[in-house]
Amino acid sequence: MATVGRLALRAGAALSVLALPLAVGAFLAVVLTAPSVAVGLDSATAAVGGPLGAPGGAAWLLHLGVLGLLVGAWLTGAGLVVDELLD
Repeated sequence: MATVGRLALRAGAALSVLALPLAVGAFLAVVLTAPSVAVGLDSATAAVGGPLGAPGGAAWLLHLGVLGLLVGAWLTGAGLVVDELLD
C-alpha cells in the first residue's frame, strides 16, 4: 500500500511541475494583453474564479493551469499522508 502513496506523490509532483508553466504563461498572457494592468488582473481573477466553460483563449488555459496545480498539490499531499500512514 505504501507504493500507492509514492505513486500519488510522484504523479502529483509531476502534474504540478507540468501545470506551473502553463498557469504562469497564461496568467501573463491574460494580464499583458489587457488594455491596462488593473483590467488584466480583474480578467485573470474572473477566469480563475468562474466556471471552466467552453475551451478557448488564454483565460481558459489559465483556469486549466490553476486546476492542474491544485490537483497536483492535492495528489502530492495525499501521497505524503498515505506514505507516512502505511510506512
